[in-house]
Amino acid sequence: MFSTAILIVNITIVAIFLLLYLYQGVYMVVGIFGKSKVIPKSDKLGRFACVIPARNEQNVIDKLIDSIGKQTYPKEYLDIIVIADNCTDDTAKVAENLGAKVYTRTDCEHIGKGYALNYLFDTLKKDGMDTYDGYFVFDADNLIEPEYISRVNDVYQAGYEVVTSYRNSKNFGDNWLSMSYGIYFLREAVLVNAPRMKLGVSAAISGTGFLISAKTIKDMGGWNCVTLTEDLEFNTDYVLSGGKIGYANDAVIYDEQPTKFLQSWKQRLRWSKGFGQVMNKNGLKLGSKVLKRFTFSAFDTLMCIAPAMFVVGLTISFDVISLIVGLAIRDFHAAAMVGIMFGCALGFYLLLFFIIGLILVIKEWDKLRAPWYKKIFAILSYPVFMLTFVPVSIVSTFCKVKWTPIEHTAQVSIDDLNDESK
Repeated sequence: MFSTAILIVNITIVAIFLLLYLYQGVYMVVGIFGKSKVIPKSDKLGRFACVIPARNEQNVIDKLIDSIGKQTYPKEYLDIIVIADNCTDDTAKVAENLGAKVYTRTDCEHIGKGYALNYLFDTLKKDGMDTYDGYFVFDADNLIEPEYISRVNDVYQAGYEVVTSYRNSKNFGDNWLSMSYGIYFLREAVLVNAPRMKLGVSAAISGTGFLISAKTIKDMGGWNCVTLTEDLEFNTDYVLSGGKIGYANDAVIYDEQPTKFLQSWKQRLRWSKGFGQVMNKNGLKLGSKVLKRFTFSAFDTLMCIAPAMFVVGLTISFDVISLIVGLAIRDFHAAAMVGIMFGCALGFYLLLFFIIGLILVIKEWDKLRAPWYKKIFAILSYPVFMLTFVPVSIVSTFCKVKWTPIEHTAQVSIDDLNDESK
């Protein structure tokens, strides 16, 4: 009886997961074998502001501003705006010296990118400076390829009010963490957002490297997304409003990945906690939209914020407890069955992400800035990295999480990256 109950619980969970997430297998097939959606080049030019929320980023912000200055897009259609957010260093001074317009914000109570963006858009509106067609949002550690803004503008002019882009890493080869992060974001670009664009489903912005139209800001009453994952919150709000996010595959942005595990742990705790906040805010609304007037974008977005990793953690916990109980009551058949199921589930999990890592490294081989042996090692490290999301998800549920800044130190320019690729 005990063995049967354990088996039923595990089979039920696996069946539900397969039913809900099997569609992402279609994304993988399209991402691997399909060609990216072709967006024609546009002669129409939008006037944009490149917005950079920055907190103590004097070490790297000059490199981003330099890469914006190297854009093929006409300079008269671009402005650079930096939000010096609670800075205690020379971020504002460095940005001003390079020609950026700087807004200084000091608010130690409301901390995070969402609050900084909300402050900027409110300030621009009050000052009568909200005269742009749209706003690019970058992190200070980013670098962008010379064609970046032109390629995003093409997608924008094709009718998309919000556009995200291809995210690569400027320090991919530093260590196993930076390589794993690099694959993590490549998966989002190559195996998720590109297929979404191809299939006519809304893509999703992810932290940095996206364009949002002034019309969207106005329609949404400013930037009111201030959870720990303001990007995910915006995605759900925008899909609920009926919007569809576009993806510019040829617009390449680089950012700096964490190289210290504690730093990574804190960042992913924030992500996991933020997922929970967004689920609490919009989960029922998305579920209602799916049930009442089904749209695939709403279903896809709901699956992205659903606490899948937390459920995986609870399942593991259930099986561990079952194993202990089975041994205690001397039901060795049940204990053996739990051990076998746990081993199979763990093996499948690791194998799945090994295959994903293998596919991405092979497919994007020439775009990864690292020696060949590090690229091979990245395939092996990625499944371990993804496994650590399970305890992160569990811990985030039971602890208080605050936004904390990530230190950026990589002194790399866009010219350095392009020289490496030659």
